[in-house]
Amino acid sequence: PSTLARLGVLTRTFGMDGRLRCKLDHEVIPQIATPCAAWLGYSASFARPVELASCQAHGGDLLCTFVGVGTLELAEAMVDQALFLEPTSLSYSDPFTDPGIVGYQLYSPEGEVIGEVIGLQQTAAHAVWTVQSGKQEWLFPAVAPFIVSLQPQERSATVIIIPGLMNSDMDSDGGGTEPGPDE
Repeated sequence: PSTLARLGVLTRTFGMDGRLRCKLDHEVIPQIATPCAAWLGYSASFARPVELASCQAHGGDLLCTFVGVGTLELAEAMVDQALFLEPTSLSYSDPFTDPGIVGYQLYSPEGEVIGEVIGLQQTAAHAVWTVQSGKQEWLFPAVAPFIVSLQPQERSATVIIIPGLMNSDMDSDGGGTEPGPDE
């Protein structure tokens, strides 16, 4: 299916019972409704169907088990292949950390286009979106006070931009503007 989400790559076996370590493509570990349909391959176009029996977080990776894969030898044959799932099998405890947010258009509460989310990072405190506006890139703190709403069907979000957040809010010498006496 063309709507598959790439989760990561099966990098190596784990133990002797057929488990595999999956190095995730994104920093945020999703919840996965297992058992579920999955696909393995070097690209989504040539992936073959398998059934993901279970997975659990292990460090920053996942440990995966597959139906019918109970030996080291069978697991070794799956190493270096990407793991694909249907997006409906994945969920994230915080919608702001969902990798699907990449590609969302950002709008001000007044409806002005602000930019597009082109990247997602997880910091110790919260998620941070990389936003592109024209030729500029800047970081946006993906936290509730700044995000008014998400519109998944439109792949957009309404956000509040505080002064100094975007480079365009800076003066030409790279420094910020000094607050006036009434500010």
